[in-house]
Amino acid sequence: MKKLLLLVAVITVFALSGCALFSGKSVSVTIDAKLNDASSLGFITRAVNPGDPVTEIDAYRVIFKKVEIGNSEDEKFTLWENADGEQKDIAGDVSFTDTNKVVPGVYNYLRLTIGTVLSVDGSIYDSETSTTYTGSGSCELDNEQYLWGTDIDNFQGEITLQDPIVISGDSSIAFTFDITDTVFYLSGDSANAVLEVKKPVVTIGVE
Repeated sequence: MKKLLLLVAVITVFALSGCALFSGKSVSVTIDAKLNDASSLGFITRAVNPGDPVTEIDAYRVIFKKVEIGNSEDEKFTLWENADGEQKDIAGDVSFTDTNKVVPGVYNYLRLTIGTVLSVDGSIYDSETSTTYTGSGSCELDNEQYLWGTDIDNFQGEITLQDPIVISGDSSIAFTFDITDTVFYLSGDSANAVLEVKKPVVTIGVE
């Protein structure tokens, strides 16, 4: 069974001030999925039951719409945007195009906008019967915007920034989708398994 890992996307950041270009900085923004290491999953040594976590994730599709950074609604920059949404499989390599630069400085929040439906393909292996149950599933999120910031009522994101984000020439911002133990076998036979998908925890790190 392959080791499930994934480094997903590098975004180089650009932006406009009015109609004129300003002296912005290219900032590395990564989006990666924190997946189970297959070695830690073990095997199901009995018939699979509803609620058993999958042993492999083949695809994890997220629709990305916007990444923003700022200090207020009147002082923010769009790092990347696709108004129609761009579907990416975060269980594989991802790339973003048409990215923007950002003015160096100190920022107090990041906002990620994604589609409300996450869809997953995966499988679970039963070593007792040497059977692999393969299928798909999805979940619908309560909202599409997730906000992390200092000194805010952070009801949308999973974490609050401990320190402001300092953007310089070598800054790197990373979003991580922790999908460990969020995808489970629900029902169905080996060729048409139905998977249960729960909301992942999405965190950020800044270097």
